[in-house]
Amino acid sequence: MALDDSSPLERASQAMREQPPSDAWVDLAVSIREAVRRTTRRTVHVTAEPEDVDGNPLSSSIVVADRVLRLLLRDEINTPARALTDAAILVEDGAVQALRVEIACVYDVDMVREAEQVRGAARRLLTRVIGPREVPIDVHVVDLLDDVSQITGSGA
Repeated sequence: MALDDSSPLERASQAMREQPPSDAWVDLAVSIREAVRRTTRRTVHVTAEPEDVDGNPLSSSIVVADRVLRLLLRDEINTPARALTDAAILVEDGAVQALRVEIACVYDVDMVREAEQVRGAARRLLTRVIGPREVPIDVHVVDLLDDVSQITGSGA
């Protein structure tokens, strides 16, 4: 079906071309971001029993929020070749029972090697923050991208 000057779609298209772009979406994006920042989220507390530099347990434990662990994981895992997309931390009675990490990688990288590096980095981070515990860590490559800055907003 050909469009003529009298069709509603053609008139709407013409009106869109003649009007300057609206900045209303910028205002909307700002208000959405502010609403998200005001939203409270439940956090799960993880009991950490870190060691001193000699490997001796410290005399007291500390409590770390699972959100803090996620932020630390992101800092530890993100590189120019991969980015953390999600981390699920299973916590029971304050102890981390398991960790599931999802990453996106750039094309042409060895995904098995990237997953093993992520697993090692996550294990070192957990040991450093919560103390030595044998925690199963599953790593899943969930996306392939031209550039991980699509996720991170930066080069790494």
